[in-house]
Amino acid sequence: MTKIATVLGRFAALNMLDGKIIGTCMPRRRQREFLRFLKMIDQQAAEGLDLGLIVDNYATIRLPP
Repeated sequence: MTKIATVLGRFAALNMLDGKIIGTCMPRRRQREFLRFLKMIDQQAAEGLDLGLIVDNYATIRLPP
């Protein structure tokens, strides 16, 4: 089994209108943390604002030993 170093879940969102960044760092990289971040964006975004998302590959890279 390949061991990997502990990787923090880092998430960020950029408001293109005013340049404000919404960001957080979480202790794990799981679906739960990503969904929590999406809910954080939803709470901080203006009411009735439509959001467009660009999501990068979220998979952990495992290198051979």
